[in-house]
Amino acid sequence: MAAQKKDGMNKLNKAYGFSAEQAAKQASKWDNTQYNQVAAWINKVMGKQELEKDKDAKYLQSKLENGVLLCNFINKIQPNSVKGKAIKQMVGKTIFDNQRISMFITTAKKLGLPDHSSFSGPDLRDGSNVTQVLIGLYSFGRACHNKKIGQGGISAKAKVGNQAWKI
Repeated sequence: MAAQKKDGMNKLNKAYGFSAEQAAKQASKWDNTQYNQVAAWINKVMGKQELEKDKDAKYLQSKLENGVLLCNFINKIQPNSVKGKAIKQMVGKTIFDNQRISMFITTAKKLGLPDHSSFSGPDLRDGSNVTQVLIGLYSFGRACHNKKIGQGGISAKAKVGNQAWKI
């Protein structure tokens, strides 16, 4: 079965050849435990359930691709780091969605997200590397934990539901 990707018009297109191989490789690197830790942390900071447990890369992309949740999330950690006007401006338009994602990344880097763990707008918006987005969010959570910001971030022993995982 060929991997699928979204184009700019939100239609599913099958990926073939190298693209299919890359999509399969990225999917094999998806870490559900890491995703659950990130989702639990985001939900804790936001004060409500924004992300469900045990979901895949497509789900994460669909929840974050316009950058709105990311901006609201970073504003909870660092108030007024992204202005309300920028958050609400033309949601669904690629250029504005990418700007919101970039604003999140810029602020996250200022707060400790390592460059090597970061991600880019197209990684998320186009779905070209959602696994890297997960890695970036997890690394940011670890940085917040180390700096004691973001409601504790993600600790080396994070708890999701009734289970704890040691990393």
